[in-house]
Amino acid sequence: MKVAFLSRAEINIRYLTEGLAPHPVIACRSRDELLRALPNVDVLVVQNQGFAHHTVDAECLHAARSLRLIQHHGVACDATDTLEAAHLGIPVAAVPGQNSRSVAEHAFHLLLALARRTRTSERLIREGRMGEVECTELGGKTLCVVGFGTIGRMLAAMAAGFEMRVIGVRRNPVADD
Repeated sequence: MKVAFLSRAEINIRYLTEGLAPHPVIACRSRDELLRALPNVDVLVVQNQGFAHHTVDAECLHAARSLRLIQHHGVACDATDTLEAAHLGIPVAAVPGQNSRSVAEHAFHLLLALARRTRTSERLIREGRMGEVECTELGGKTLCVVGFGTIGRMLAAMAAGFEMRVIGVRRNPVADD
C-alpha cells in the first residue's frame, strides 16, 4: 500500500510517516508534488490547513490511477472536489469531532483577546504605558454562535462559564428537549 500525505505541517508528516511504517508515505507539500505522486498512490491523506478549496481537483483525481481512498485529517473535506471523487468512485472520508475542542478553545481565546484588547495592551505595556487601556468584561454580555453543531455547543458551554448569555443559530433547527 502506497500512501501520500498532502500537508504543510512537518510534525504531522513525521507522525504519519512513523505511524504507518513500514508502509511508505510520500509527503506532498504542494499541489505540484501531489500531482507527481498520485499516479502510484493507493491512499491519499489530506490535511486541509493551508490549501485552497478543491486543491485535490479533477486533474489530480484523474491522475490518481490506483487511488482507493481519500482520508481527510479533520472534519472538513473542502480541499477535495468530493463530487468528482464520487463520480470516479473514490470514497472520501473525514474524522468528525477530531479537533472540535481545539477549535472551540481557539474561538474562545480570540473572544477573550478582543474583549481584553490584547494587542493594544501588549503595545502599551512595551511603551511603558500600562493601565491606559479599557477592557470589556464578558460576564453579562450576549454571544451569538452561528453554527450550533459540536464546536458551537462547546463554545457556548465555555461562554456560559463566563456567565455570558448565549444565542445559538443553526441551519436546521431542532425542537427543545
